[in-house]
Amino acid sequence: MRTSRMFRGPLRAAGRALAGLAAALLVAGCGLLGAEPEPTPGPQPTLRVTAMPLLDIVPLHLAINHGFFTTEGVVVDPVDTGSGQAAIAKLTSGEVHVAYAGDVAIVNAVAAGITLRIIAEAAAAGERSMMIMVRGDNTVPAVPALAGKKIAHNGEGGVSDLLTRSLLADHKVDVSTIQWTTLQFPEMAAALNSRTIDAALLPEPLASRAAMQGLKPLVDPATGGALGIPTGSYVVEEDWAKKNPFAVGAFQRAMQKASIEATSNRGLVEQVAVEKMDIAADVAAIANFPTFRSKPSLPELRRVPTLINTYSTRKVNVDMDALVLPFPGS
Repeated sequence: MRTSRMFRGPLRAAGRALAGLAAALLVAGCGLLGAEPEPTPGPQPTLRVTAMPLLDIVPLHLAINHGFFTTEGVVVDPVDTGSGQAAIAKLTSGEVHVAYAGDVAIVNAVAAGITLRIIAEAAAAGERSMMIMVRGDNTVPAVPALAGKKIAHNGEGGVSDLLTRSLLADHKVDVSTIQWTTLQFPEMAAALNSRTIDAALLPEPLASRAAMQGLKPLVDPATGGALGIPTGSYVVEEDWAKKNPFAVGAFQRAMQKASIEATSNRGLVEQVAVEKMDIAADVAAIANFPTFRSKPSLPELRRVPTLINTYSTRKVNVDMDALVLPFPGS
């Protein structure tokens, strides 16, 4: 009896220690099994995210307006940026945490050695969500008539350039005869009207605005094999993603909600376009919106390097599957 009493206290202490160890292992096991990381106590972290005046990022503004980010435990501060290349530069310099950029710019940056990870898709090419626009004077009645003409793109090797080249190839137009001019998208309609150029690829809502100004939609470049190809995504640096799993997951979940909402409620998309992108209500009402996906589509993303390798002078070898950071619960 005495011996049992002698060991009773130590045994109880050992039992408590083992119970504590078991609880710790259970918590650790949950993390290893893929449970969502918990936010750290204190104020919600602020994510600076680049934004451009494109319909692609309507879900970002929608998520901010409807509190989807704050519900997930983060605050998002949009940072205006002129191009995908500039957005990636802001990301690598540490000025922002998340960058919106065209998928072509993302693939080119990764091919150049920048370690990016895609955490959410912004949009993909929908029917008539971009158009090759010409003047209404019948100088370019059909795609074959573009041979020898002046065509604007927003940068060599960019998505507008590659999709235009893809369209020309489909219609057997000799691309070597094209006179290329680099312009920003908002400058293209005026250049068409002044006869500085003969054609330009305009994304929505600029295409609908140009049509209201008398310009003519010639053809949708995102048809056939180009339909559904991703046009923009949100990326982070790989090291930052590893250090901030909670922020990444929160951003992904909020954007998933917002993309579903944007897909199911056109009125909300029009409202955001008017309020956040300075788009006239009559233009927003007739614009053809891109496809908003709740999660990145790997089969579609794999088409981006193919587009680059086929229609640009660059050759890239990028594993798109490895580039995409898995969504929570996927």
